[in-house]
Amino acid sequence: MKTDVLVRNTNLLSHSLVIVRVILVLLSAQLTTVGGETVFAPSTSDFAVTFSAQPTVDEFDFVTTDGVALKGTRAELRATDSFQRVEVVPMPRGFGEKETRESGISKLRDYAKHNGLTAPEFKWESTTLGRKASVRGTKILEDGAKQRAVTFEAVFYYGDTSLACLYVGGPSESYPPTRVIKFLNSVTKNSKKK
Repeated sequence: MKTDVLVRNTNLLSHSLVIVRVILVLLSAQLTTVGGETVFAPSTSDFAVTFSAQPTVDEFDFVTTDGVALKGTRAELRATDSFQRVEVVPMPRGFGEKETRESGISKLRDYAKHNGLTAPEFKWESTTLGRKASVRGTKILEDGAKQRAVTFEAVFYYGDTSLACLYVGGPSESYPPTRVIKFLNSVTKNSKKK
């Protein structure tokens, strides 16, 4: 009897390890390293983004404003002078066509308010990559015993079947560092899209 339980537990552990390996392979398959830079391009994304070093990658749950639960993929890189994050959420084909300047900016106003950004600046653009909405503002954070002004930006790219959200930030006195500029300018169409 004890042997049967041990064999079953060993089989469960073995299957669990295989599943973990498959998940790690799938997550790492979204990253390609070239010349010290890492391209994040999930197969479900209309976009690819380049990091200055290898980011951490994980999956997350996302709930739309309509209450629909979706799975997304996130990549994040933290440095001493900044952070960069991209979140990609697969969406129904053509979802971005419904997004207007007014609705996009309204969502960004809510984002800025919810995140305590002061003096937010909003943009809505049509680019070669599609529609793009962004907000930039500042926030005062505690840095040890003193307060520090930090600048944050959120940039949303509306693809045909996905939404890519880039988030960056760093100390306002030196913002934006070169790595943030390169990250924000690195967005391209994803050639690995399924």
